[in-house]
Amino acid sequence: MNYEDINFEEWQNLTVLDHDQIDYKSLPEKALESLALSNELYIATSALVELSIRESKLAPLVASQILSNSLGDSYLQASALSVLFKMERKQALDFMRKHTTFNDPILLNKIMELIMENEDDFILEPNSHLIGLILERLEKPENEENSTTAKADFLNIYASKLTLEIL
Repeated sequence: MNYEDINFEEWQNLTVLDHDQIDYKSLPEKALESLALSNELYIATSALVELSIRESKLAPLVASQILSNSLGDSYLQASALSVLFKMERKQALDFMRKHTTFNDPILLNKIMELIMENEDDFILEPNSHLIGLILERLEKPENEENSTTAKADFLNIYASKLTLEIL
C-alpha cells in the first residue's frame, strides 16, 4: 500500500486495518507515533517497535507516555519498557524503581528479563534493591497464580546470590 499520498488525518483510518496489513516501514514517524498511542493494541505495539527499530527520537517519548499513563494492555506496556530501556536507560530504571509493587505479571516478567539480560545495570545502587524487592514479591503465595516465564530463571540466579551475600 502506498502511504505517501495520505494526509495526516487519514492515518487514523489505518486502525481499521488488521495490524499485519499495515506496512509500518513506509509510514512517517508522526503517523507511527499516532498509531503507537492508539487503542488498537497490536497496531500500537507494532508502531512502537518500528519507531524503536528506526531509533527515532519519538520512540522513548511515546514509550514513556504509554508507561506513565498506563496506556494499552500489559503487553504494550512491557514493549514500552523494553524500548525505553534500550533508548533511555536512566528513565526506564527510574520507572522500575518507582513501580516496585510489580502487580502485573507481564510487566514483572519483562523487568526480570531486563535485569537478567543487563545485570551490570542492577548490581550497584540505586538499582540493586530492585532485585530484592522482586524476590520478596515472588515469595508471596498469591503470586503463584500469576507465575511468569522468567520467574524460575530469576529465582535460580538471584535467590542464590542473595543467600551468598547474606552469608
